[in-house]
Amino acid sequence: MKTLNGKKSGKGFKIRLDPAYLILFCYIMLIFSRFVMRGIGSGENEYLAVIIMQLLTFALPAAIWYRLRLLPGFSEGGTLKPTAKRLRLSPPRLSHITIMISSVFVLISGCLLLSIGMSQSSSLEGSFSLYDVFVSRYDGKPLGAIWLVLAYAALPAVCEEMVFRCFLCSEYDRYGVACSIIMNSLFFGFLHFNFMKLAVYLFAGAVLTVLLYATRSVFSVIIVHFAYNLFCIFGQPYITEFYITAGNTGTAVIILIAMLLGALVGFCGGARRLYAGYAESDPPSDSEPMTRGQFIKNLRACLLTPGTAICTALFLAFSIVMIFI
Repeated sequence: MKTLNGKKSGKGFKIRLDPAYLILFCYIMLIFSRFVMRGIGSGENEYLAVIIMQLLTFALPAAIWYRLRLLPGFSEGGTLKPTAKRLRLSPPRLSHITIMISSVFVLISGCLLLSIGMSQSSSLEGSFSLYDVFVSRYDGKPLGAIWLVLAYAALPAVCEEMVFRCFLCSEYDRYGVACSIIMNSLFFGFLHFNFMKLAVYLFAGAVLTVLLYATRSVFSVIIVHFAYNLFCIFGQPYITEFYITAGNTGTAVIILIAMLLGALVGFCGGARRLYAGYAESDPPSDSEPMTRGQFIKNLRACLLTPGTAICTALFLAFSIVMIFI
């Protein structure tokens, strides 16, 4: 029996899986979870709802995808089997500290600037929300802080990075690092189903994907993502207080621009030093030169797939629906 994107060979059918199907599965589970979990996402059930939603949205699709890639017919001759090296499961190193710290400040300043540009001063007010469904609330108690950090900071960082930077990047590596960054950022931006903040999530996805390729460690990216989430949860009230006290968005913008420029120096410098070290010992595959024609051809191959088209249509449709709900 022939299957979708199947190819016949001497040993039977080989199935070519579009990486966009993994993300489509995540989108569908997220939409399902948003409606189902909204009913129990209050009171003492709130943290449980947040945890279940993330496990359904990310852990379940990732586990299914992992199992599929282990099957001979789905691994394209074994070249796409999820090995530790392909998934970049190596631990962070001391040489990563500079770029990791810089990445946190690039995310904080860059995302705040883009948020201000997209929705003016309202971006400096309110609390951190997860997928526009659950709003983080700190009750001042130690146990509440532990649950808040686990459900709103740690679990999202682990789940999202394992799907997007771990699995998705390993799938798009064959098209080159530039295509991988573009596709990863695009799908990460679509994940939140929010037109007004699309630029913010595209930027965050690009920074985190570049960090992955620079450090070759998904755990470095998880740590940075976790640190950024902590800032969003516990730092947002101070940002709001500063804005109210200053009474001037321009002051906040100037400070954020200065922070972003300084952080970019450390981020770019750290990436350059890491790649220089790789060039001497173990040249990365993504350092191989690619012509403009090859890049356009590869990017077109990534974009013009049924899975990508469905993901894009789902993002547009559900984002419009969410505006009126």
